[in-house]
Amino acid sequence: MNTVRRKSKTRFAVLGLLSWQAMSGYQIKKMIEMGLSHFWAESYGQLYPTLEKLVQDGLATRSCGATGKRKKHVFSITEAGRACFLEWLAEPTDQPRMRNELQLKFFLAGDLPIEHGLSLLADYKTQQEDIAQTYAESERILSAALDHGEAVEDLDRVLGATSSQQMLFFLISLRHGILAVDARIDWCKESIGMLKRAQKKSRKRND
Repeated sequence: MNTVRRKSKTRFAVLGLLSWQAMSGYQIKKMIEMGLSHFWAESYGQLYPTLEKLVQDGLATRSCGATGKRKKHVFSITEAGRACFLEWLAEPTDQPRMRNELQLKFFLAGDLPIEHGLSLLADYKTQQEDIAQTYAESERILSAALDHGEAVEDLDRVLGATSSQQMLFFLISLRHGILAVDARIDWCKESIGMLKRAQKKSRKRND
């Protein structure tokens, strides 16, 4: 089991999703897009090799079904895979690693004209507002499903027979992303205001 622990945590992300229910690679991909992307980025090029390796290691099984004319491979977690996932879940969690290219660019632009900083912030604010809209739609769908038991076709296709508790954990995780995006948008607004005031003072001094 120790050899598994040293490997990429992509394995545990996939095992965790399979612990919910059996899924196809497509379903896992969509689940990552809808539920994990705001806090856990995964390379889709790594997803299928990871699934294949889980099967080779006896942590998952693969069965073949058909959707129309296309074959669909469905992956299920094994008892060994579930034990591996639970062991990882109980381990101490690594400190979050922050990598934000915008913050890096903005910090390093401190010796350039203020216009450079304003441009970076404006683009970042637009990007974050687009993300906020996507999250808000996901929140609406999940809240409707939880509060009113509404069947949502896109959600059902991705999640399948998902329990209310699973959707609640999904929603709570999404709220973390929503609050983080809201904070980034507020930071952009505040920072733009600070830079514009500094720009105005600079112009007055040069007049």
